[in-house]
Amino acid sequence: MKILHISSAKTFRGGEHQVCLLIKELALLGAENILLCPSGSELSKRKVEGLSKLVTYMKLSPANMFVSAFIKKLGEQEKVSLIHLHDPHSHQFTYYSYKLFANKVPSVVTRRVSFPIKNTSRFYYAHPLVKKVISLSNSVEESLSNLNLSKEKLAKIPSGIELNTVPEKKSLRDKLNISSDFKIIANLAAISPQKDFITFVKAANEFIKKYQGKVKFLIIGRDEGSLPSVEALINELGVKDNIIITGYIQDAHQYLTDVDILLSTSVSEGLGNTIQEAMKYQIPIVATSCEGTVDLVEDQSSALLADIGDFERLAQLINQLIDDGDLRDKLTKNAFNRIQQYDIRTTSLQVHNLYNKVLRQG
Repeated sequence: MKILHISSAKTFRGGEHQVCLLIKELALLGAENILLCPSGSELSKRKVEGLSKLVTYMKLSPANMFVSAFIKKLGEQEKVSLIHLHDPHSHQFTYYSYKLFANKVPSVVTRRVSFPIKNTSRFYYAHPLVKKVISLSNSVEESLSNLNLSKEKLAKIPSGIELNTVPEKKSLRDKLNISSDFKIIANLAAISPQKDFITFVKAANEFIKKYQGKVKFLIIGRDEGSLPSVEALINELGVKDNIIITGYIQDAHQYLTDVDILLSTSVSEGLGNTIQEAMKYQIPIVATSCEGTVDLVEDQSSALLADIGDFERLAQLINQLIDDGDLRDKLTKNAFNRIQQYDIRTTSLQVHNLYNKVLRQG
């Protein structure tokens, strides 16, 4: 079985991390993996375990017909069994390789976000050579409901996490010169509207105003559209000394052991990789009860949840966690037990079995 994975992202976020983990596990299951991604992208610079061949292309536009033609040619040259499309642009490229260049290699699509499908994109999913659409969570599956796809075309396989390996642990306190008498409350995510760091900053400000204690709030991630407004709010509220924006840190999850509380303020998630990592490392979680997050954790059992945008409640929950050690222990124990079902070996086997099913059906 030879799989062509296509990812069009230039940055490296949770979806690209999942591509790397999947390729590694698929190779152990006997699949041969080729990766097609943009030249100069973060993914193209990574050493991906289990990858047989890396091929890059120049990403000029989402509808680059040269890429669509190249996908057909690459599939023929490499005798590809199946194409796995990991994001919307890769899906678009491949659709036009079917429509305009008579590509005959079947594909599966992974849908990672719970945003509604645009009307202009609905027909991509209906193409007969798109054999399966994989959703990461209930909320992602729900976002596909307006496509009227048959049940046979849909599959739900969550993102996985490496539970059997212990990566190198790095010190966030040393890196940022934060003394041990300060609590660290952080989120690891791109600074985008979806992650709603405006609410993160408001919650930090509310906590600083109302509650005692030495605390540093950390925003760990690259700017994807919201940084200017986040920085402006930090300055307006006068909390610059209390909030650190680190920018992008490679393999940031390796620093999680220095985080006292993960604060996730997203308005929507496919299935939050950062929350999964916090569950693994037994970091207490305060989060908004958005789509995707509620597929992973349960309020008062494995995390403390507030309504989307409710910064006052988020600040209150942070204070509650800091004060109550027994509650922290209960939440992290339950979260750790729950994350065991998301072992990357299990989820990758499900993907491998899905490939086999598609190829058997022809």
